[in-house]
Amino acid sequence: MDADTIKKIYEGICKLLSDEKAFNEVCDKIYSGIEKAKAGTLKIEDMEKEMIQAAEKAGSKTPINKEMLEKMYTEFTSDKAKTVTKPEVAKSFREKLEEGKKKIEALKK
Repeated sequence: MDADTIKKIYEGICKLLSDEKAFNEVCDKIYSGIEKAKAGTLKIEDMEKEMIQAAEKAGSKTPINKEMLEKMYTEFTSDKAKTVTKPEVAKSFREKLEEGKKKIEALKK
């Protein structure tokens, strides 16, 4: 990844961590995807479109990483996801954002 992409990702993470409304909207999209996976109607193409829309709505220009998208799809369709609750999704998402933020900050040093 180039420096510009990393900067955009970092800005997107900071935006989500500081804007509760944007954070909740993305969590709702994630949980909605899990619900669709449970029903057997989740398509990876639809996930990508929804992620792009959610990112744009939150004011982020972060590019969608195909590898990340595939990893999320695998997580959403796993047996573990079948029993996950909305608060657990929010907690896990916040932890992943914090972890990503720390990794980028460590790169800057």
